[in-house]
Amino acid sequence: MAAASVSWLPIQLSNILAEPSKSNGNMVHRSSSPYIFLNIKKVLDEQIQERENSKNEESEHNQELTSQLLAAENKCTLLEKQLEYMWNMIKHAEMERTSVLEKQVTLGREQQHDQTHVQSQLVKLDLLEQEYNKLTTMQALAEKKMQELEAKLHEEEQERKCMQAEADELQTDLETKRLTFEDKTTSYSPIARKVKKKEELFWCKPHYRLCLRDMPFVAGKSTSPSHVVVANVQHVPHLTKQHSRVLCHDRVVSNIPLAKQVPSRSNRSKKSAVTLQDELGQMSFDHQQLAKLMQESPDTELKDNLECELEALVGRMEAKANQIPKVRKYQAQLDKQKLEKQKKEVRANKKTLDEEGNSSGRSSGKDFAKLRPGEKSRKNLQLLKNMQTIQNLLQSSNVCWDY
Repeated sequence: MAAASVSWLPIQLSNILAEPSKSNGNMVHRSSSPYIFLNIKKVLDEQIQERENSKNEESEHNQELTSQLLAAENKCTLLEKQLEYMWNMIKHAEMERTSVLEKQVTLGREQQHDQTHVQSQLVKLDLLEQEYNKLTTMQALAEKKMQELEAKLHEEEQERKCMQAEADELQTDLETKRLTFEDKTTSYSPIARKVKKKEELFWCKPHYRLCLRDMPFVAGKSTSPSHVVVANVQHVPHLTKQHSRVLCHDRVVSNIPLAKQVPSRSNRSKKSAVTLQDELGQMSFDHQQLAKLMQESPDTELKDNLECELEALVGRMEAKANQIPKVRKYQAQLDKQKLEKQKKEVRANKKTLDEEGNSSGRSSGKDFAKLRPGEKSRKNLQLLKNMQTIQNLLQSSNVCWDY
């Protein structure tokens, strides 16, 4: 409206000024033109005022718009910052998520690896438990056998002591009877001559025999540079069968010499049995050492090697243990034959002594018949022969070792 009125006013002014003087009727109209100008001016002022007001309103509106625009821009920048912050948070969350996923994957792999490792360790533990059970059973069997061997050794030692005590008693009786017999037979010359002839045939230099009571041996201690107790214990019977002047008794046991000791089959079998027993004792000691090493070694490969060696050693021990009874059986046969031979010799000697005693009894007088020296000599010689057989049996007896 204001623009249309402003454009209409100059047109109206130009029309009024351009018109010529007119009729009288128009004079009235001319006379009223100042009022028109006033009205126009008023209208113009109003229009200008309106224009200024509109400009002010527009400027205010523009200011409001600019302020709103600035506020909107500020909000936009704030929103952009918030958006950027959100993007950063999202990126950080995604990075954390990827890292967490990677950690989960690595943890899963580690758990799988740990499970496989634990399973392998459990398998190894089961194998170790089985081996431990085997070793414990083997150790229990070995301890049981050792106890049995110790009991047998103790029994044999007691038997040997009893036999030695009996032998000592027989020796003392024999010595006393021999001395009394020599004292009584000195007064009879023909009988003394016969006895001297017999002595020239059978008697020789006195020799010291072994007495087990004088042996410097204590059970469980070493008797040699080796410290294998089992081998030393098994070596003691071998020492008792061989003559050593260090271990001889202080007095004469018997003046009757033994036959010249030629290495016979029985001696060879005894030596072979003793060597086999010594080897078996050494093998048993090696078996204990290998079992101990198997228990202490942490390496499975080393344990397998030790187990193979242990099995081979057990095989050799079984072979030795099978050989020992055969040698003992053969030795028992030889001892039996030797004992029968000695019994035959004793019977023959007894027969000859009986004949000599009868002949001497018939040729002697009444006083000599009362004393009967032939009978005493026969008894003394019989005791001497029996003592000699007992000593031979003691020397040829072998200690039994069962494995």
